[in-house]
Amino acid sequence: MIQIVNLGPGFSQFWLNVLITALIASIIVSTKAIGKKIALSHPDDVIFVAGKLLAGIEDITGRSSMQKRRVPRNKKGG
Repeated sequence: MIQIVNLGPGFSQFWLNVLITALIASIIVSTKAIGKKIALSHPDDVIFVAGKLLAGIEDITGRSSMQKRRVPRNKKGG
């Protein structure tokens, strides 16, 4: 980012930060809208892929995301 500021002497770092932030925000909003459209049009496929992904992670790590974990409680804070 500093190299870009050095290339254009009339371009301040503030405006470069604003531009990069706007670009990242627009990418996030656009991909969220695309993902929502896909999820609404193919819900079964999305659930199937998510299940396969969770099963793959479980195979690799050996930990299940579906098991409840007990959280120790304080006797006083119960």
